[in-house]
Amino acid sequence: MSDGGVSISLFWLTIILGPLLFAITTCFAKVTLVFSALRLGLSPRGLIPWSIIASLSLLVSLVIMTPTVEAMWPALQALWEVVREANQGAGVAGAVSLWEVARPAAVEVGTPLVEFMTRHTDPEVEASLRSVGDGAVQGPGVAALAFLISELTSGLALGVMVLVPFVAVDLVVSQVLGLVGGGEQLSVHVALPAKVAVFLAAGGWTQLITSLWGGYV
Repeated sequence: MSDGGVSISLFWLTIILGPLLFAITTCFAKVTLVFSALRLGLSPRGLIPWSIIASLSLLVSLVIMTPTVEAMWPALQALWEVVREANQGAGVAGAVSLWEVARPAAVEVGTPLVEFMTRHTDPEVEASLRSVGDGAVQGPGVAALAFLISELTSGLALGVMVLVPFVAVDLVVSQVLGLVGGGEQLSVHVALPAKVAVFLAAGGWTQLITSLWGGYV
């Protein structure tokens, strides 16, 4: 396989698997879940566009993951050098030989990410998963699954904390308008600006982002 062929193959492999691995092995799933709860709490009809939620989740995730990426960067550079120097041979045999040579460097690249996942994985969740089949289930896939479940669990817990104040505002507005004879439609229109005002007055964006960020420091 030529140097250009392997480079193109690695490029497409990164394009295909990169987003999936990013969602599974970083804080992106949890961050997205929390911001989705915020979007739902402010307005089920979508006051904040989903494109904004996705962009903000990506940006916050990149900021949180910066120390891990910085720790991975020297190993990534070393891996690239190994791939470039060992990019010889032809066909499948060449690709297999290249992987055998590059595997130690690839392990070094993944070490900081594995450490990040381990720090934020609930040990009980991982132990439960590994106990399936009398402990026969092993491998990095189980660790990634345990990490993702832990992230979704903590993300849902934080999402509930985000939603509760908005529910309280909805109830208060509904009760007040009920006393003065306001209809349900009026309640929807009054509750939205009330929730936005409360969120902004409490410094909601800063509080939410710092809470997410602080959970990974």
